[in-house]
Amino acid sequence: MRFLALLVAAAFAASSLVFAQSGVAGDWAVSFDTPNGAREVTMAMKVDGDALSGTIASEMGEVPFKGTAKGNTFNASFNVDTPNGSFTIALSGEIDGDGMKGVLDFGQGTGEFTGKRKK
Repeated sequence: MRFLALLVAAAFAASSLVFAQSGVAGDWAVSFDTPNGAREVTMAMKVDGDALSGTIASEMGEVPFKGTAKGNTFNASFNVDTPNGSFTIALSGEIDGDGMKGVLDFGQGTGEFTGKRKK
């Protein structure tokens, strides 16, 4: 009986570790496929209910983003200032364990992105 209780406790502990690593929240190393080539960024994602917020950082600086998250899917957008003006980029993605994939919408085209959870 004691062994069974230990086995059940171990199973719960293992499942809680897996659950802690699932979902959208966390720090991610992401590669955006843009019209100007691949861009490596870091995304810090925070979830509060269905609200998603965070930052995207690269060698060019850091920008905030906002959106929504439901389970392992998310939608977000952020503004980019360029010499030619400001424009909005929309993200739509899905998390699978410690991996991420999705689509960027630049308004005049789309690209894909992939990422890995930073540990």
